[in-house]
Amino acid sequence: MKKLTCILAVMLMLCLCTIAYAADPVTLDITALDYQTGKAVSKTYVNNELFLLKVDIGIPRFFDLTDMELIIDLDGVELDTNDLRLEAGTYYLSGIVTDQPAALRITVKDKAYDNATTAEELYNALQQDRTVSKTYYFNAAQPAEQPIAKNPVVIPKTGDLVFRHNGIRIYHVGAYVGGGKVIESMGRDDGVVCRDINASGTGYWNRYGRLDLLWDEVPAKPYYAATTGNVWIRQGPSTSYAKLGMAEKGTKLIALPPVNGWSVVTAIIDGKVISGYSSAKYIKEV
Repeated sequence: MKKLTCILAVMLMLCLCTIAYAADPVTLDITALDYQTGKAVSKTYVNNELFLLKVDIGIPRFFDLTDMELIIDLDGVELDTNDLRLEAGTYYLSGIVTDQPAALRITVKDKAYDNATTAEELYNALQQDRTVSKTYYFNAAQPAEQPIAKNPVVIPKTGDLVFRHNGIRIYHVGAYVGGGKVIESMGRDDGVVCRDINASGTGYWNRYGRLDLLWDEVPAKPYYAATTGNVWIRQGPSTSYAKLGMAEKGTKLIALPPVNGWSVVTAIIDGKVISGYSSAKYIKEV
């Protein structure tokens, strides 16, 4: 009996260790090295100067790399060598600074939200985004790491600004005008246009924000829900808006608390992620 108790205790400790390991995040570290000697340096680079960076990637034991992707964003630099892999180890990046201020950002991106095929998977991805990133600025002073965008699951409110962010800086901006539409400048040939927020894909706009003077309430928290009957998801909060898709009874979705009888929802219908508005009387938290 004592022997069995010891075995069970050891198994329990192993399980706890496994859980602890799995909960630890991936770690990233970037160190600048002298191009000639390979020793660590802290310096401000000039245009056309060569660089050498050491990248350390730490992946905890038992960490599930499913849906994880390694991404490198460059701003003002060009790479000569890149042997980075999504594996624990030390890697080296070399290249040239072409345009200061310059920066390089490495991201281990959690793609669970993008790869989700059910609303439950979407909701789980929202609860735990495992994305981590590290930015190296080619200056002696390294600013504090900027927070990365989390997976978007709601439609911005009318008046919000929407952005495209390449991991280092914003390079495109639009204005959300409601009804699933965004106004943006498409360049000299097309000019300023108004089109669907997901016209270029669900991840095209990857950040959004609101001017302080427009905030009138604390942002609502999404919850996991299901439809209690067949209900249309629409572009806006009334039956006068266009239909985006039918959510049949029992469809799982992510919803925000209703406003004037309508909730912002995100669901997967026929294999496609659809975000819009739905009548709140057909939605129940689960």
